[in-house]
Amino acid sequence: MLEVCIDSLESALIAFKNGADRLEVCSCLIVGGLTPTIGLVKLIKERVDIPIHVLIRPRQGDFVYNEEEVQTMIEDIKIFKELGVGGVVIGALTIEDGLDKSTIEKILKVADGLHLTFHRAFDQVKEPSEIVEQLIHYGFKTILTSGLKSTALEGIDLLKELLLNYGNRICIMPGSGINLNNFLTIKKHLTNITWFHLSSKKLKTKSLSLKVDVGNKINGESDFQNQVYVTDGEQLRQIKDLDK
Repeated sequence: MLEVCIDSLESALIAFKNGADRLEVCSCLIVGGLTPTIGLVKLIKERVDIPIHVLIRPRQGDFVYNEEEVQTMIEDIKIFKELGVGGVVIGALTIEDGLDKSTIEKILKVADGLHLTFHRAFDQVKEPSEIVEQLIHYGFKTILTSGLKSTALEGIDLLKELLLNYGNRICIMPGSGINLNNFLTIKKHLTNITWFHLSSKKLKTKSLSLKVDVGNKINGESDFQNQVYVTDGEQLRQIKDLDK
């Protein structure tokens, strides 16, 4: 089954119409995804009839959070839970790249009843097997991971190992770089996979560009400010056909 990561209502509707089995709703996919707005989640809930999981990530960058950021995540979860989302996608690490148990325990107190996915903060950890055991202990249902590599295809060996050792206790969901060109290869290697995570996005044609930069440049470049991505419905439909 396919979980499609989207950051707009337009993309949500395209994904829904072209075979998505579940949506991960976020904002700002260009930086890996951040917590979405309340309005976006509310509208998607009203317009699509598949499960919705919401990314809880207050900022870009690392996954080591201070108390103010933790409180922000907690308040966001409370609000999205009231909206009736099916799950939240979270992650928090220590400076030693271990699981931030204190933060996780605080989040669990407000996320009761929601499907818990640990996001790709997992790909930063030093001891993946140890972290998997801890996440199972805390009641997580899914781990989104690329096998500690940049893409799921590169991390295929660890993904296979995690599936073999833990696949009957927690859902190991591969993500990052999954597309029409490599989907069957990944699926062939990961025969017991239930869920795949992908964005299936394409660059949306824009008729206008910003005349003046309105934000900070990333790596000395500001072109990202003129780049708007949207779910590629045709590619998603073809991937869905391969997933049958």
